[in-house]
Amino acid sequence: MTAAGLMLETLTEPLRQRLVTALCTAETGAACSGGDACERRHSRLLRPLRAAADGDVAVARVDGALAGFVRLERSTDAGHALVEVTGQVFPPWRRRGAGSRLIDWSLDRAAAGAGGTVEVLVDVVDDHEPLGAVLVTRGFAPVSAFTELTRPLRPPLLPSGVPTALVTALTEADHDAVGQLYTEIFAGDPHAGRGRAAIAAALAHPGLRPGDSRVARSAGGELLAYLLTVTWPGDPADLWIETIGLRPAARGLDLVRHMIADITRRPPADAATISIGVPHRRDEAAITGYGELGFTVSGGWERYSLLLF
Repeated sequence: MTAAGLMLETLTEPLRQRLVTALCTAETGAACSGGDACERRHSRLLRPLRAAADGDVAVARVDGALAGFVRLERSTDAGHALVEVTGQVFPPWRRRGAGSRLIDWSLDRAAAGAGGTVEVLVDVVDDHEPLGAVLVTRGFAPVSAFTELTRPLRPPLLPSGVPTALVTALTEADHDAVGQLYTEIFAGDPHAGRGRAAIAAALAHPGLRPGDSRVARSAGGELLAYLLTVTWPGDPADLWIETIGLRPAARGLDLVRHMIADITRRPPADAATISIGVPHRRDEAAITGYGELGFTVSGGWERYSLLLF
C-alpha cells in the first residue's frame, strides 16, 4: 500500500542540520528530553548527514510527517565508481511506499552525472525482507551475506596469555600505517572489501571512535594489526567493529582477542555492547571463534548490488 501525500525532499546542508532533532524524534517515536544522551544521539546522526555532498541526502514525508531518510556515500576503487545507500524508514511508515520512493530517488541520484559505470550497494538486515524484494524488482542482486555477532562490554574479556605486541588506542599518526597494512593484506585481491576505498572510508567515518579502536605493534614499532570501531546513529550504545586487519606473519598471535580484551577493560561509559559482522553466514569457524570470546549471533544482513551504465 502506498501512503497518500508521500513527498521526497532533497536536503542542503543547512536543512540537514535543522532537521536532526525532528529525525531523532521520528526515529525513536518520542520527543528529545535533552541531556548528554540526546546530544550524543543528535551528533551521531548529524555527522553523517553533514558529511554527505549537497543533494545526496533526501527525506520522505507523508502528509508533512517525516517518514524516513536516505544518504548516498560515493567512493572509487581502481577507477570503479561506488555509491553506498544507507538510511531507514521509520516504523509507522514501513510497507507504505516510502522505502520504494527513497530507493528510486537514490538510483536516479547515483546515475546523475556519473559518466560511466556505477555500482550501487544497499545492505538489507534480516528483519527487512520487504526491502530485499523492492531491490530485486529494480534489478539488484544479493552478492554477499553476513552474520552479526554481539557481546556485552562488561564484564571485561580476559586476554589469553601475555600479549606478544603493544596494544594501544588508534591515533591519527597511525592512519598511514593502517592504510598501508590494509593494502598489503589485500594485495592479491584488490577488490576485496572494496579495496583501498574501504579503509579510506573507515578512517574518515563520521562515527569513528579512535579511543575505542586499537592498533597492535611489535617491539620494533611495526604495525601488526588494527581494529577500528564506529558507532551508528540508530544504535549509539553499540561499538561496531567496522574492520580488522592482521598482518599474515602475525596470525596465531591471538592479537584480535588482545585488542578486543583491551577495549573491554576500559569500556566507554556511553556504550554497552561491541559487535562485528562476519562474512558468509556459513562461516562456522569464525562464528565459533568469536563465540569463544563471548559473542553471540544477534542478526545478519545481505548486501545487494546493481550496476548502472
